[in-house]
Amino acid sequence: MDSNGVKNEGRVSRRHAIRLAAGAALAGLTHAHAHQPPIDTPPQSVPPDSPVNPERSTPPWLAQESRAPVVDLRSPQVLHAAVADPVAVEEMLDSVLIGLTGEKNSRAAWHKILGSAERIVVKFNAVAASTLNTTGAMATAIVRQLDSVGYTPDKIALVEAPNHMTRELGCRMPASGWGETITVGGQPEAVANYWLEADAVINVPFIKTHMIAGMSGCLKNISHAIIRRPARYHANGCSPFVAEVWESPIVQTKLRLNLVNGLRIVFRNGPDAELDDIADAGAILASFDPLACDMVALGIIRAERRRRGLPDAIEAPSLLAAMERAIGRFRPAEIQHIPLTV
Repeated sequence: MDSNGVKNEGRVSRRHAIRLAAGAALAGLTHAHAHQPPIDTPPQSVPPDSPVNPERSTPPWLAQESRAPVVDLRSPQVLHAAVADPVAVEEMLDSVLIGLTGEKNSRAAWHKILGSAERIVVKFNAVAASTLNTTGAMATAIVRQLDSVGYTPDKIALVEAPNHMTRELGCRMPASGWGETITVGGQPEAVANYWLEADAVINVPFIKTHMIAGMSGCLKNISHAIIRRPARYHANGCSPFVAEVWESPIVQTKLRLNLVNGLRIVFRNGPDAELDDIADAGAILASFDPLACDMVALGIIRAERRRRGLPDAIEAPSLLAAMERAIGRFRPAEIQHIPLTV
């Protein structure tokens, strides 16, 4: 409603259109891998009205392509008794990077993505990491591959990876403390120095359900990790707070790549999980657009839930807020879903 209590039909209509488009997007994207059933319902729970973020800017990935490429690679060989093989993961990285960038090899792909970056941050997710047990293989594969193409470990900081990985791989420690602020929920929030000092960030989330946000993927892996007081921003399924963080140019300009660890996924009771809540998917997703990537990831969760006879309706208001605020692309015509198998 407006300030006079009159219903704003235009606003409601736009939200309804977004919900319909989201449902169509999920239905189209999950058809791409033949073993996945179609998903035909959109995320639910439309976020409430909220003031426009004064720091809002257009994400750079929206200017890169008319369609957002999302590489969706599956490998039946990457997991052995629920343990990921770092060599197989590195081979998967080759395929997703070449598929995403169109370059002839991973060296050219990494240099196209990272350019002359000297301070690289690789942002993992510590929640459920010990149970999923795939972060070590991903970190090893990423650092080895970056090192092989000229980005030496002393340029790389691993965030939310096991501490021993930093020592074993010879990486630098991430910057500590808090610095510049952004606006979240109408309040100033300090941003982590490891984010502020980075030239380039590689976002490496899991694919998980989330008992508050609905799902945890690319957007959630950053939004509530880089601000000082994340516990304040979980109301209404973390919406519109996830999108508000991503509206900031401080956040947008650091991101270079979303490299989603879908080797094992949490299909229920996330973000933390027991072994019974985990499925082996053998997937790695890659995209420049975090929202487009999350749309594909949500389809993977729903497909797994439907395969197990579970309800696939997941309330994800943070995704709807990201759609409304143009954080990324989500309509089928705007996403180039690239399914691959090795």
